[in-house]
Amino acid sequence: MSMKPPAAVMAAFGCMVDPVPLSGGEAKSWRSGGIMLKPVDSGEGRALASWTADLFAGLRPEGYRIPRPIRSASGGWIEQDWVAWTFLEGVEESSPVHWAERLTALSLFHKALAAVPRPGWMNALSDPWSIADRAAWGEEEPRDIHPSVAGLVSRLINLRRVVDLPSQVCHGDIGAGNMLFAENLPPAVIDMSPYWRPEPFARAAAAVDAMAWAGGTVADLDLAGRGIDPPLYTQLLLRGALRRIMTISEFARLRGSSTIDDDPLWPSIVDLIELRSRQSR
Repeated sequence: MSMKPPAAVMAAFGCMVDPVPLSGGEAKSWRSGGIMLKPVDSGEGRALASWTADLFAGLRPEGYRIPRPIRSASGGWIEQDWVAWTFLEGVEESSPVHWAERLTALSLFHKALAAVPRPGWMNALSDPWSIADRAAWGEEEPRDIHPSVAGLVSRLINLRRVVDLPSQVCHGDIGAGNMLFAENLPPAVIDMSPYWRPEPFARAAAAVDAMAWAGGTVADLDLAGRGIDPPLYTQLLLRGALRRIMTISEFARLRGSSTIDDDPLWPSIVDLIELRSRQSR
C-alpha cells in the first residue's frame, strides 16, 4: 500500500473526506468520497499521467464509462506527484462472466481513440512492459530471457510472421482487469496502459491474459477474434503471449531472481498458438 496522500494534496484536489486505501491495481490508490487519488512516478510516469488526463478529459463515452480527471487548485493535473480522478462504482471482475460485455466496451473505447496521435514520449519508455512489447513485435532484441521461459519465447519467435496492420493508441492491459462492472451501468475502462499497436491486437492480448489469469477458455479466445482473419489473429495472439511471458522474464531479470513467478498455463497457451500456426500454413 502506498503512503497516504498529504494534506496539501487533499486540499488542492478538494477532498473533504479522510482517504481510505483501495485494493485494486497496484494498491497505490486512495478514495476520498467521490475522488480517487493516485501517486505518479517521476519522469515517464508524469508524462503518461498528464497525457492520460488530457485524453480522458476529452472523450465522450458511449457504451462504456471512464473516470474523469480532476484539476488541482493550481490548474494542473498533477499536484506533488499525485493525480485525482472521479471515483467510479463497480467491481473489477476478472472472470469470463462479463467477457462479451468487456469485448464490446473495449471495441467502442478503441473506436473513440482511432484518431488520437501517437504521443512522442512513448518512444522513450523503458519500463518492463514496454521493453517486452517492443521485443514481442520484433522492434528490439529480447533481453536475457529467463531460463524458465526461454523455450516458450524461442518457440513463439520462430512462429512469428509479419503483421501488416495500421496502429493506433490501444489499452494494452484489459483482459483480466482494468474494467469495472456495475448493475445497470456500462462497463468502465480504468487504468489506461497505452500502446501503439493495431486495434485487433488489444482484443487478442486481452484474450491471452484472460486465459492465463482469469479462467478464460478457447471459446472466449475465439469470441475475441471474430471478424479477424484466423492466421492473422493467431499472429496477434502470439504477440500477446510473447509480450506477457517476456514481461515476466524482464521483471525476474531486474530482480536478479533465480526463480520466476511463472503461470502453469503458459505452456498450454503456447501449445495452442503453435498448433493454430501450423494449421494456418
